[in-house]
Amino acid sequence: NKILLERGIGGIGKIWAEKIEGGVHIDFQTPTTEFAAVARRDSIQHPFLEPLYQWASAVRYFQFGSNIGKDHFAHFIQNGPPLDERNQASVVPLFRTAKKDFEEKFINNLINDMGSLDYHLESVDIGPPVSFAAPQEIAQVVGLRVKETDLTGLTDQVSMSQGMYRVLSLLININYFQLKNTGSCILIDDIG
Repeated sequence: NKILLERGIGGIGKIWAEKIEGGVHIDFQTPTTEFAAVARRDSIQHPFLEPLYQWASAVRYFQFGSNIGKDHFAHFIQNGPPLDERNQASVVPLFRTAKKDFEEKFINNLINDMGSLDYHLESVDIGPPVSFAAPQEIAQVVGLRVKETDLTGLTDQVSMSQGMYRVLSLLININYFQLKNTGSCILIDDIG
């Protein structure tokens, strides 16, 4: 029941400063094109902003109407660039990292979650595509592959329906975040 940050016309406002004279509101002005909570972030003077900042830093945004990486394969090289967990197209590298870090627990959780959405799988992994032959120059390219319980062969990410791939992609991310114990808010636009 206490206003800690308030900003008005012209970006002029007041913010609670914890360490000045035992706590006092001080004047500030930030550009109106910037969030005052970000521009004034200071964990010593304004510690009340830290939980908000930590939450916002963990938000993950997925454009469900896009390919979400369905058109992205991977070619892993030694000393390659680090995994960008925020890149929604980096599903194959994220899967590889999650499988390496959490082994069967990740795979089992993923298969169970897919099953709860009526995508019944025996296995999920990465490997060379099965629906097309990669040119010799990129023969080491890999993508997602699943073994559906009612089909005899593998289904690679090219052959998956867009709906199945989107669900698999999101569940790879969600299971990775859960097992990594990374608090996160996931925004999906537009699941319908």
